[in-house]
This record gives sequence, structure tokens and C-alpha cells, in this order.
Amino acid sequence: MKSAYANAFNAYYWEQGQTIDSNDAFGIMLKLGRSDYGYIKDIYAADYPRQSYYSTLSHYGVAQEISNLTMALRNSTFEYPIRSATIGAVTAPER
Repeated sequence: MKSAYANAFNAYYWEQGQTIDSNDAFGIMLKLGRSDYGYIKDIYAADYPRQSYYSTLSHYGVAQEISNLTMALRNSTFEYPIRSATIGAVTAPER
């Protein structure tokens, strides 16, 4: 598990932005639940323009997730799952 986390971390870090690979690597890091290099936040979450395929999950709560979804929606021209996720986040009860 340690080497899987290290490989995911390297892929995430060296992608240098909101790419599909960094998104997948960050998801793997979250699923593994390790903290070998400390608690890693999504360092690419605030990149502009926000890529519509990039994860909108946030450790800061629902308000930040809605903000991320809104930014993704503004930059989306054809990704309908983003619209559905935004509606779901806005109408979901507070966590």
C-alpha cells in the first residue's frame, strides 16, 4: 500500500494541474487513506479556469464543494454530469 500511495502522490504532484491523471491520482490517495507525506489537500483545486472533469470534492465542506461545482459548470460546455452534481449538492442536506 505504501508504494501505491507513493506512486499516486508522484503522479498527482508531477502532473502540475487539473488533468485527468492528477484527478485519478488524488482519488487513489484519498481512497488509500494514508498520510505518508502529511495531510495533502487538493493543491490544484483553485486552478483557473476550472476543468469540468476535475473532482469537486472538498475537505472544507458543502459550501466549498458547491463553489467548486459552480466554477466547473461555468467552464463546461457539454458535460451534463457536472450540472447534475451541482443540483444534487445544492439540494442535499448539510453534512
